Amino acid sequence: MRYTLCYAVLGILACSAFAEDVASIPGLAAWYRADNASKGAGDVLTTLNDCSGKGQNINGGPKAPMVVENVAHGKPVLRFSGKEPALVNAANNWSAEGFTAYVVAAFDDVPAKPSIRDGHIIETPGKALISDGGSAGLALGLNWNGRPGAAGGISLAGGAAFEDPFPNEQSSDLLVKAKTFYAFGYSSAEGKHNDKANAWDCRMKVAIFVNDAPSSILTTPFVSMQAMNGGKKLEIGAASGKNAFKGDIAEVILYSRELSEAERAKVFAYLRNKYDLQEAAKRLPTAPVVFTPSFDNRAFWFRESANVELSSTTDGAEIRYTTDGTAPTKASTLYVGPVKLTTTTTVTAQAFAARRDPSPVATAAFTKVGPVPQTANALKAGWKFSWGDEFDGPTVNEAIWGYEIGYVRNSEAQYYSNRTENSRIDNGNLLIQGLHDNWNGHKYTSASRSTENKVTLTYGKYEMRGKIDVRSGSWPAWWLWSRPDAAGWPKEGEIDMMEYYTGKCLFNVMNGAAKWFGGNRKKSIVSLGGDRWAQEFHVWTMDWDANKIDLYLDGALMVHYPVDDANGTGPNGANPYRNPQTKKMILNQALGGSSGGQLNEKDAPFEFRVDWVRVHTWSEEPAYTLTVNGGIGTGPYVVGTKASITANMPPPGYVFDKWVLSGEANVQDASNPSATVMMPKCDVTVTATYLPN
Repeated sequence: MRYTLCYAVLGILACSAFAEDVASIPGLAAWYRADNASKGAGDVLTTLNDCSGKGQNINGGPKAPMVVENVAHGKPVLRFSGKEPALVNAANNWSAEGFTAYVVAAFDDVPAKPSIRDGHIIETPGKALISDGGSAGLALGLNWNGRPGAAGGISLAGGAAFEDPFPNEQSSDLLVKAKTFYAFGYSSAEGKHNDKANAWDCRMKVAIFVNDAPSSILTTPFVSMQAMNGGKKLEIGAASGKNAFKGDIAEVILYSRELSEAERAKVFAYLRNKYDLQEAAKRLPTAPVVFTPSFDNRAFWFRESANVELSSTTDGAEIRYTTDGTAPTKASTLYVGPVKLTTTTTVTAQAFAARRDPSPVATAAFTKVGPVPQTANALKAGWKFSWGDEFDGPTVNEAIWGYEIGYVRNSEAQYYSNRTENSRIDNGNLLIQGLHDNWNGHKYTSASRSTENKVTLTYGKYEMRGKIDVRSGSWPAWWLWSRPDAAGWPKEGEIDMMEYYTGKCLFNVMNGAAKWFGGNRKKSIVSLGGDRWAQEFHVWTMDWDANKIDLYLDGALMVHYPVDDANGTGPNGANPYRNPQTKKMILNQALGGSSGGQLNEKDAPFEFRVDWVRVHTWSEEPAYTLTVNGGIGTGPYVVGTKASITANMPPPGYVFDKWVLSGEANVQDASNPSATVMMPKCDVTVTATYLPN
C-alpha cells in the first residue's frame, strides 16, 4: 500500500510540475480541462472553467455535452454526440502574431474521404475540434481517413488539387485510429496581413503534430482569410451536420503565438504524462498505391465522336479500362492510346504498377448529344449577327458596358473602379487590369464591366475571344446573372461561360435553387497546354435556347445543360433560363477572395484581355453552311452575316500562316488567326494553314 500511495503521489507531483511548465509559457490565452469543469443534472456541463487565469470561462447550457468521469486514463472528458452546439468563448483569443493549440481528443469514427470543392477546398466530412467561429475562418480537426489537418474552410494556396494517395504537400501523412486519445497540436505563424476587414492576403504556415509526431504539412501555406486578422471567437466541438464532432475532448490549451519546439515539448510532456498518451500516430508508406488515372479530355460531351485520353503520374504504371460499366482488372483492355467513342459510353479505368497497390478506380461518362442541324444546300434557318463589340476604340463603348463599383462579392481583394487605369481600350482589346496601387486607400483595384440597363439579352450564340492571366490570385470571368430589377441571385440562376482560378478553367450553370450542374465543370490549364496555352487568345462560346445551354472552349463542348433541369427553381416557380431578358453580362477581373487563390502583390498587374464579344441569334432566313477546318466557327449562317472563324492553337514549332478559302466568299484579314467570313449564298469551307516557326 505504501508503494502504491508513493507512486500516486509522485505522479501527482510530476503532473503538477508539468502543469506549471504549461502555465509559465508566455502567450497562454485559454486553458480548458474536463477535470476542472462543473456539471449539473444528468452530468451535463454547466461551466467549462478557464485554468489560464484569464477568466475566460465558458457556460454550457441545457444542450451542452456531458461530463463523463474516468475515461481518458482515469480523467473525465467532455462527450459530444454530434448534436450539441459548439462551446463558445466570444472573447478575442486569436492573434495576428500566430497561435498554438493543443487538443486532447478521441474521435468516435474516422472520417471518410472528403468532398473537394474547386479542387482545393475541403467541404466534408472534416471533423472540427476547435475553430475561430468565422464563416470563412479557421477550423482544426481531422479530414480524410483520420489524417489530422485543416477541415471546414481553409483554402490551399495555389489551389493544387488533392490527389490519391496521400501524402503530398497539401496533406498530412499521419494516421490516427478511432476511439483512441491523441494530443493534436496545431502551430502557426502568420506571414503577412493588412489591417482591413477582408484580409485575404493573410498567409499562415501550419505545423501539425499528433502525439508530438510532426506531419508533412509542416510548412504548407494557407489562405488564412479573416481567421488570424484581429481575432475571432473560439468554438470547441465546432461545426454541424456531416462535420459535427462526435467523440471525447479532455483538454484544450491555446496560446496566442507560435511556440518554439522546446515549448511545444513541454506542453506535450504534460499531456503525455497526464493522459498516458502511448499510442503513436502511424505514418503512411511513401508510395502506398498507384496514382489515380486521369481523363485528359477537353470535353465529356460530343457531337460525332470523342477520343478518350488517359494518363497516370506514376512512373511505369499501365492503365486498364472497360467501356461496359464493369470494374477493370489486370486482364482488362490495356490503354495504349486514345479510345474513340461514337456513342454515349461510361469509361472505367484503373492503373497498376509493380510493388504498389492498384490505384483507385476512375470513372467518366462521355455523352453524345444531338448534331447541329445543317444540310449541303440552303437551310431554312441559321445564325444571324445580333450585337457585339470589337473593342477597336478609342474608348470603351459606354452604350454597352457600364461598371460595377466597390467591394462587390466573394470577399475579393479588389475594389472595382470606373478608372481608365483599370479598364480601357488597348491595342484593339478591352484591357481589364487588376492593380496593386493603393488607390484611395484600396490596396487592390480592378474593373467589372456590365451590360446592366444597357443591352437586353436573349437566346443565341454568345462568343468571347480573350486571353486570361493564369497566375495564382487571378480570377477573371465572363458570365451572366440577374439584373437588379429581376428576382436576384440565386433565383435567376448563373451561367459562367468563362471563369478561371487556381489552375483551372470552369464552366458552370446554376439553377434557381443555387444547385450547380454536376457535369464536367473544370479543365486544368496543364491539360489544355500549360503556359503555352495561357499565352494565346482563346474563344469561349455559349449556345443558349429554350432547350439547352451548351458551353464551349475553343470549339470543344464542355457542358451540355438541359434547360428543363431548372424547371420550378426560378422566380415564382418559373424556369430562370426561359427569361433571358432578366440577365446581364459581366466581364471582370477579380483578385484573391474566397476562390481566387493566394494573391502576391508583386505579381500585379493582372490582365484580362478581350479581343471581341459577338452575339448571334437564330433566324428563319435562308442560310448556308460554313465549314472550318483547323479551327472553330462551323455552322449555318444567314446570308450576309459576318461569321467568326478562329484558328486552333498552332502545333509546337509552328505559327499560323493564313486562311485558305473555297467557295464564293471573302475572309476579312486572312492572315489573322481570328477573322470573319461574310456569308454568301453558297456553302463555304475555310482552312487554317501553318508554317514552321
